[in-house]
Amino acid sequence: MIVSIEPIVDVLETLDSDIDRYNYIIEIGDDLAVIGDKQMLNDENYVPGCQSDVWLTHIKEADNTLQFYAHSDSKIVRGLLYILTEAFSGYTPNEMLNFNLSAIQKLPLGAQLSMQRQIGMMSVFKKMQYLAKQYTASA
Repeated sequence: MIVSIEPIVDVLETLDSDIDRYNYIIEIGDDLAVIGDKQMLNDENYVPGCQSDVWLTHIKEADNTLQFYAHSDSKIVRGLLYILTEAFSGYTPNEMLNFNLSAIQKLPLGAQLSMQRQIGMMSVFKKMQYLAKQYTASA
């Protein structure tokens, strides 16, 4: 499990119903960090394959780690983006590339999410890895 999202996973695992899990995901979406919506909403940052419109960008910090920022108008998607940006921000590009899709599949969300939303989460993760790859020697 990715340490940065263990508290989120712990809460999700204690909730009894799908409705409670959805409400929690919507609630944490209010904390999604964004970089000026206007500059973020462009074709370069758009993530295809998501049920809702999603944009993803990043900053490479001085310590060589990546900080991801995302945006969506959908409340549930903002919550899912919050989980993903919390999970994968703070890693170097090479560390980011060491993750695989199973890192997302371990999140206790699958039963509550439609197949299209699961595909969307995978699309966001793949875009994060694409951005990380731009900073590696093999790019």
